[in-house]
Amino acid sequence: MSNAAKVIVGALLIVGCGRTGLGPLTDESVADGGFDEGPTIDEDRDPAEPDDPRPPVDPPLPESCGNGIIEPGELCFMPQITFWSRIDPCSLDIGDLDGDGHLDVITPNSDFDHIETDDNLTSVLYGNGLGWLSDPVAHDTVDDIPVGVRVGDIDGNGQLDAVVVNSDAGSISVMINGGQQEFLDAGRIGVGDNPVIADLGDVDGDGILDVAVAGNNQVMLSRGRGDGTFLPPTSYSSEGQLWDTLLVDINGDERLDMLATNTTTNAVVLWQGNGAGSMNAYGSLVMPGRPLGITTWDVDHNGTVDLLVAHAIGVEVLLGDGTGGFTSVATVEAGLDPRAIAVADFDNDQRPDAAILNSTSQDITMTVGRGGGQFEYGATYGVGSLPSGIRAGDFNGDGVPDLVVSNQLSNNIGLILSNP
Repeated sequence: MSNAAKVIVGALLIVGCGRTGLGPLTDESVADGGFDEGPTIDEDRDPAEPDDPRPPVDPPLPESCGNGIIEPGELCFMPQITFWSRIDPCSLDIGDLDGDGHLDVITPNSDFDHIETDDNLTSVLYGNGLGWLSDPVAHDTVDDIPVGVRVGDIDGNGQLDAVVVNSDAGSISVMINGGQQEFLDAGRIGVGDNPVIADLGDVDGDGILDVAVAGNNQVMLSRGRGDGTFLPPTSYSSEGQLWDTLLVDINGDERLDMLATNTTTNAVVLWQGNGAGSMNAYGSLVMPGRPLGITTWDVDHNGTVDLLVAHAIGVEVLLGDGTGGFTSVATVEAGLDPRAIAVADFDNDQRPDAAILNSTSQDITMTVGRGGGQFEYGATYGVGSLPSGIRAGDFNGDGVPDLVVSNQLSNNIGLILSNP
């Protein structure tokens, strides 16, 4: 396949990101509060009574749900409730961005045909800790088309900052947290063609976060200076369109390594970190189908990093041996076109479970962990149109992880809240 063809494949994968030309939103689409006003949270509104009908849960909730008692093995989640996010939320990340102790959501709006402005925006929806999110607060991220986002303390001041990946511009926008729900533009990093998803981590052991992003034929790694700026990136090649990136220690040497999914070769590509900021090629792991999202967790509780990879057929579970080697032990069935995975103990039995986001069937397959890297079906939760990203975190303060989803063509963020 030619390089030009591979670029086309990459563009097709980012389906729906950037819908300029399909027409702007109407005024009726804009939630109260608007662009220039601060976020609003209706504390009196009952999440059990949303504006729009909620998709059902399959199977229905157990009878023991809703009594406020967290019981081991109990899988209790309410149908999705949604919050307007502005147009095209192409991915998301979560964290306490305003320092109030509650989880917030940040999402890149992968279009520049907004009602309020023609600029490229990234929006933050602030949580109130009770399972509710504010209207989106927009931040100008300048370059075309924002498709990925990661949060982390880039400048070391104790506040969460963000990096936004701009696919068309081939850049990363750096957003430094200025406090009081403001972000400052710290400039951009050029990272090559078709960048998609970035990750943050300290690859050189200096206590400062660095950034890596997957793109066309390469992963670009840029080391942080600690003041919100980054050194020029270094390219690590892998022929094809790379999608998701992870910085994680896979071999137990306390040095971050680098992984990326390659949608052209159907593989996870590995690089081993030397602890000084450089990476060495370390082989690849072939997947049964086209891989997209990747995450890590110690799913067999033996102290080593394991991998879960969303691919066209399902989710591959690969157990790590602690030295950088992996063995596939299961292919977990999911819905149509699995895209991303969130791992947490959703049923409170002290074993990790996996929530699989399916882009074509527009739902989440909840699988419960049974130990040894084995997962079995637990439930299905309907979401919105073209779901693109998923995270787990406690948004309603009941001690059980909830799920948050970016529904790209629905122009909203969905919360699937626990209900023990």
